[in-house]
Amino acid sequence: HHRIVRIQVYQSPSIPPAIGSASPGPGGMLIQWTGAAGWYYAVQYSNDLVTWTTLPGASALPGVDGPMSHTDAGFSGLAYRVLAY
Repeated sequence: HHRIVRIQVYQSPSIPPAIGSASPGPGGMLIQWTGAAGWYYAVQYSNDLVTWTTLPGASALPGVDGPMSHTDAGFSGLAYRVLAY
């Protein structure tokens, strides 16, 4: 089946630019972004772009300088976003 996925990456001006992507695979939806050490990340999903829910195991992910990812094995949402804090 086909899904339309919308990616939002929210960031502070003090962390490096991040390009978000999502790609479906056999293990689920792979969400990728560029992280920064000293930050924490959360990956959330929504089906209406109003109510957002953090994916299980995707809260307070410690940042690293470079590529980061999380897989949503359940294809939970129609839209995903990555929050940095």
